[in-house]
Amino acid sequence: PSDLRSPEDPRQPQVSIKQAIHAAAMAPGLARSLFRAVLSEARGLDRAMRARSRDIVVPRELQRIERYVQRPLTSELREGEREGEPRFQAIASRAFRRELSDGRGEDIDLAFSVIRRLSARRAQLVRLDWEPKPAHVTLDVGQVFRHKRWGFRGVVIDWHASCPGDEQWAENYGPFVQGLAQPFYRTLVCTLDRPRPFVALAAGENLASVAPGSKDASYPVEHPLMSKIFDGGFHDGFHLISPTNYKLFPEDF
Repeated sequence: PSDLRSPEDPRQPQVSIKQAIHAAAMAPGLARSLFRAVLSEARGLDRAMRARSRDIVVPRELQRIERYVQRPLTSELREGEREGEPRFQAIASRAFRRELSDGRGEDIDLAFSVIRRLSARRAQLVRLDWEPKPAHVTLDVGQVFRHKRWGFRGVVIDWHASCPGDEQWAENYGPFVQGLAQPFYRTLVCTLDRPRPFVALAAGENLASVAPGSKDASYPVEHPLMSKIFDGGFHDGFHLISPTNYKLFPEDF
């Protein structure tokens, strides 16, 4: 029933079904079990990443995951864990130590979010046709940047391992100090800086990702096409990719 008022006292405030389920789910025993499931998924991801160890950069993997669960993970890295085999299970046990010890997490959605993200990444890595993102492509789709030469802010919406333009394009917009073999990015330029909306192709040498915690990372990019790619989520200089576009950018979310 949708009306959960006590029959003994109909004046008691109504509690929604969603609130009741949430309260029941957050019982310490069940909450603790959920975060143990997080460790189980982390252990499975460790196995998948070990099989791909030559192509995996642990800090980069952690950064991508923490964007979507919004819980610091890279800060839990210890000496020796930045290189060598992945230790996601150990990192997760430290990141969620409170939830594992007392089962009183702030948000049950956090546990489900982490489980989904770790499971999705493991599924990607075990695919036979999986290909790593080129190591020299350092910006991900959703990254907010400031253009070094022209000063405007923007957001990355696609990337190319080398220049996708022809010789005429390179002649018109170059020269490029790092050449045409560097990564190039398709970007949306923020209309707060350039009122007329436009999409720009930029060489990686000209883009500086905004620093986490900085003023440039504190507010989102504005552009009419934002909702076509991103879901509206924004966190510390990064726009979150819409779930409908995950398959288009498997190595960026």
